[in-house]
Amino acid sequence: MDTCIPKEIIGSHFNQYYPSLSKFPQNYLQLFFRDVNIIERHLAYLCPMCLREGIICAPSFGLGMSSEFSLDHFPPESVGGFLKILVCKKCNNDAGGLFENSLKKKMESISFDNGIISSQQMAKAEILDQSGKKIIPGRYTTKITIGDDGTTEISLKPKSNDKIELLDKWIEQSKTDLNYKIELTVPIVDEIKVSKAFLKAAYLFCFHSWGYEFAYSPTGENIRKVLKGEIEYPCKTPTFWLRDSIEAENMKFTPLGLCYLQKPLDCRCFIVNMMLEEKGTGYKNIASVLVPNPTLTGWEDLKKIQEIIDSRIELMGISMAHVIDFTVQDRVFDGYSKSWEKLINDNS
Repeated sequence: MDTCIPKEIIGSHFNQYYPSLSKFPQNYLQLFFRDVNIIERHLAYLCPMCLREGIICAPSFGLGMSSEFSLDHFPPESVGGFLKILVCKKCNNDAGGLFENSLKKKMESISFDNGIISSQQMAKAEILDQSGKKIIPGRYTTKITIGDDGTTEISLKPKSNDKIELLDKWIEQSKTDLNYKIELTVPIVDEIKVSKAFLKAAYLFCFHSWGYEFAYSPTGENIRKVLKGEIEYPCKTPTFWLRDSIEAENMKFTPLGLCYLQKPLDCRCFIVNMMLEEKGTGYKNIASVLVPNPTLTGWEDLKKIQEIIDSRIELMGISMAHVIDFTVQDRVFDGYSKSWEKLINDNS
C-alpha cells in the first residue's frame, strides 16, 4: 500500500511500540486477521487515539494500512510543540478541528493579558455616538495590538486593502469629527476545548512513554471518553499554568514532559508539564495536566488531589521529577504500573 509516511518512521514506530502492543493480542489481532487461530509473523501499530485503525507488516502481504496516517505534534505545533507520533488522519483532523485550534487562541489571549509587546487580540467593533446609537451599521473585525511602548493600538481594518465602503467613509470622517466611541467585544476562548487539547497532549505523552499498557488501561479509556464528551475528567480543571508559581517560588528548573508530582505527599500523582509558546511574541508558559494513577481508585484519587490543590493558596514544598524508568524505549511494557509503584515506594 502506498503511503506518504516514510518507511523509516513506520519502522521506528514498529520497533518502539509493537513489543508493547504484542502484550494485548486479544485487543488487536482481530483487526488484522480473519482467523485469529492462524497468525503469521508480523509487526503492527495502532492509532493510539482510537485503537481501531492500524498499520501492519507481514510476509504474505507486505506493508498495509487500514486507514491513512499522519504525524501528529503534541502539543500542537502552532504553540511550539515539537514531539511527533503517528495517528490516523481522522483522529488528527478531528482533534484539530474540534478543540486543538483553541490552544493558539488561548496563548494569544494570555500573552495579550500579560501586556507582552506585539501581542494581538482580535475583536468585533461597533462604532457609536456618545448616546450609544450606532453611527454606521454592523460589527467589524478589529485587531488590537500592544505597541513597543506598551500602548494599545486599535485597527478597524486589519487588512488595509479590504474595501468596506461605509467603514472607509467613516474612518475618513473621524479624522475631523471626534464625536464617537468604539465598543469592542473580545471573544472568550472556550476553556472546555482548551482542556481537551491539553488532555489529548498529556495522553500522547503518556502513550509515548508507556505504550499500549497506558492506552488500554482504564485511565486511557476514560481520557478518550472525555475527549469525545462522554464523561468528565476527575479534575474540574485538568490544566493549570505554572509560570506564576515558578516565578513566585524561584523554581529555576521545572521538568518537562511526563513527570511525577512527588510532594506534597498527599498530592502524589503523575503530571505532564508542557512548554507552550505564542510564536508571534515569543511569550512562553508551562501548562500542567494531572494524570490519574493506574490503581482501581486512580480516577477518584485525582478528585481528592484537586480538592487539596484548591485548598492551598501557594503550592509550598512542591517537588517534581521526570518519569525516566520503566518506559517502552527501555523495553518495559508495564511501565505505567511500575512507575506508580516506584513513586509510592520512594516516598513511603
